[in-house]
Amino acid sequence: MRIALELLGRSELFSHQLEEKLVRKGIDTESAQQAINQLVKWGYIDDAQVQESISDRLWRRSNTGPADLYAALVRRGVSEEDSEQLAESWMPLDVQRARAEAILTKRLESGDKPSAIIQYLGRKGFSVEILESISDRFLDTD
Repeated sequence: MRIALELLGRSELFSHQLEEKLVRKGIDTESAQQAINQLVKWGYIDDAQVQESISDRLWRRSNTGPADLYAALVRRGVSEEDSEQLAESWMPLDVQRARAEAILTKRLESGDKPSAIIQYLGRKGFSVEILESISDRFLDTD
């Protein structure tokens, strides 16, 4: 239990990540799972809260797109389906549009080429619908 608490004190972990770390430190899987179950019972481990925390941290970055959020969650071991649902809930289309417009405006003011900005937004995971919308609205497409 002491090792589990030390690991949780160092960083925010999903239950499966904590189990992996405990096993790597030589603790058998059954003992690791018992410790995790007790920590869940005490409220020290909450996978849903970890997902929310990751999403919130990324959300505060002004250039975060849906692909960034999705990738961060998948890297931390969240299923692809859950990651996709969480990214969609944190970034519905109206929020994506507002964020993409803010990024576009800032980068245009910095002198970036419109085509490079649209490519950048695409890599960030903004939908084609959003990219077309801001292209039509903000960029001279003649």
